[in-house]
Amino acid sequence: MKVVLETDRLILRHFVMGDLDDLYRIYTQPGTMRYIGSGRVPGYAEVKDWLHRHVYEVIPSRGHGLYATVHRESGRLIGRCGLVTQEVDGVEELEVGYLIDRNYRGQGLATEAARALRDFAFRTKPVDRVISLIQSPNLPSRRVAEKNGMHLWKTTEFRGVSDVCVYRISRKEWEKLGG
Repeated sequence: MKVVLETDRLILRHFVMGDLDDLYRIYTQPGTMRYIGSGRVPGYAEVKDWLHRHVYEVIPSRGHGLYATVHRESGRLIGRCGLVTQEVDGVEELEVGYLIDRNYRGQGLATEAARALRDFAFRTKPVDRVISLIQSPNLPSRRVAEKNGMHLWKTTEFRGVSDVCVYRISRKEWEKLGG
């Protein structure tokens, strides 16, 4: 398993097919998928297909994607966080995305992962900005974006979901933060 990033409390590594049961457990926790896409909870076969594509196609072809997010102290898979190429209003953007097991929320772990990913993006990718796409009612996720130095840029429709907030931080803003 290739480790991509480490923080004080987290290890972000490439997914392996052996992560399937843990990922499915996280996805099926009540409310976890509420603000992800349409909010529909995927079935086991769908999670398996997504994981297979991510392991064998997405990461190898793009060089980035969503990573297994492991709680360092417990060694437990607690989510998926990463960099995702998205087309927003006809423009290709690099998104910092995060989803954390409900049992580990409220501890600053999403913010810790998001900051590490933001820094990783600006240090390793030729991008002028990074974004986070967040459904408007998802206030905890919006707070994570703000703690990550991002500001609300605009709202848009994204993949059939209206009122999606696009938070962003530019490379210049990141550099002012000490990046």
